[in-house]
Amino acid sequence: AVLTANPGELIFNYTGGSPNPASTALDVNVSSGAQQAFSIATGVPSWLQVSSANPTIDTPDNLSISVTPKTLATGMYEATVILTPTAAGGVPVIVPVILNVSGAPAVVPNPTTLSFTGVTGSPQSKTVQVTASTTTNFTATASTVSGGNWLSVSPSTGVASLGNTALTVTADATSLGQGVYQGTVTLTTTGGVVTAIPVTF
Repeated sequence: AVLTANPGELIFNYTGGSPNPASTALDVNVSSGAQQAFSIATGVPSWLQVSSANPTIDTPDNLSISVTPKTLATGMYEATVILTPTAAGGVPVIVPVILNVSGAPAVVPNPTTLSFTGVTGSPQSKTVQVTASTTTNFTATASTVSGGNWLSVSPSTGVASLGNTALTVTADATSLGQGVYQGTVTLTTTGGVVTAIPVTF
């Protein structure tokens, strides 16, 4: 028996600021013979969700395929759903998934990453220039993995356009010991599109 999936390709379309597209059912069955248990490969991107209402995943089954594209910028995104029979010698079925996002401009930082070096115990600041293809309102927040609140960004709101909008990112090492610290400055548009700037101190 050969595992089958219908439809053989899934296409979702999303316009920035709209509700998420409706989920789509993926019918998984066998071409003939005995029904089969199968597994769903992990490692799909965070915007793609695959789930089954059944406690055990075997044919016939209708998988629910859904997307959550709110944080994505305008563009085309591709992924695959891979279904593999659990029986020895089973041939995987690969279902392409395409997500088309429109009307969701992102803000673009320059530089895209920041690295601070120097003696701990004193604050340092760097400037990030932010642009966008069209006038776009955004918020700026700072977070850290460890070491407390040593990272900050100002101003906390801005309007990006073809001209540069400046943000000041400050790493304050006053309370830090020697070591490597990681943080992120996150820029979020009013439409929900997220751009992350990794920061290392």
